[in-house]
Amino acid sequence: MSETITIARPYATAAFDQATQEDALESWESALQLMSSVLADPTVSRLVNDPKKGREDAKKLLINICHENTSISQQNFLKILADNQRLNLLNEIVQLFGEMSAELKKRISVQVNSAYKLSDEQITKLSSSLEKRLGCAVDIQMSIDKTLMGSVLIRTQDTVIDHSVRSQLKQLSYALHQ
Repeated sequence: MSETITIARPYATAAFDQATQEDALESWESALQLMSSVLADPTVSRLVNDPKKGREDAKKLLINICHENTSISQQNFLKILADNQRLNLLNEIVQLFGEMSAELKKRISVQVNSAYKLSDEQITKLSSSLEKRLGCAVDIQMSIDKTLMGSVLIRTQDTVIDHSVRSQLKQLSYALHQ
């Protein structure tokens, strides 16, 4: 996965720079998500990846499907991805573009895994605490992970905060075996 993110990053950056230049972040984000969704369709994916069809046919098919909901520059971006055989990176490009957009807006997405469902009050306190620590607004995505055995595991782009019992037991085990 990290290899595909690395390959996708320059494309996401180029799309983000173009979107910023056009002052059209939301439009670009929607267009990229649309392109990704179209490619996720099994029929379209099969046609685009058919070795009997050339890149030109794949580009035409995708442009025909997306043309009503994309600008000329967004269609050109799609053509570049097709020409460079990078259509398979659209999911990663969408993810990276979203992260860059959130950073520009001083917002960050935070994944919180908890062993149990948190109350609204706990989520509010956690959100406030994370905003202070990270220095920006946060969007929290919650999920339940019973394997944590208590507390929470928090992930952002490049930060992991692990206060789970499982993690503490691993640390204790490591310390005892040293």
